[in-house]
Amino acid sequence: MPVKINTYACDFRCGYTNTKKLSTVKHESNCLGNPEKSACKTCKFLDSDTGDNGMDGGYSREYKYNFCSIDKGCEPTPTNKDGLRVGCKYWEGSK
Repeated sequence: MPVKINTYACDFRCGYTNTKKLSTVKHESNCLGNPEKSACKTCKFLDSDTGDNGMDGGYSREYKYNFCSIDKGCEPTPTNKDGLRVGCKYWEGSK
C-alpha cells in the first residue's frame, strides 16, 4: 500500500526535493536556478548546441554543449559538471 510522504521542493524549479526543510533551504542558497548566484542557467546570454561523438552504431552519443553567447573572453569560476558557471560579472537576468 502506498505511503504518504511530505517533501519540500526547490523554489527555483530545478527538480530538487527533500523530506527535510533545512536541506532544501540550504540547496536553494546554492541552486543554479537562484538568480542571486549569477549563474549561466538564469542568464539571457546562455546558449546551447548539440553534437555527437562522431562514432557509428551503438557507440554513437549525442551531447548538449552549453556556452555563453557574449564574447568578452570571460572565464568565470567555479564551473560545475554541466559547464555552467556562477558569479559571472556579465550576467543579466533572462526574460
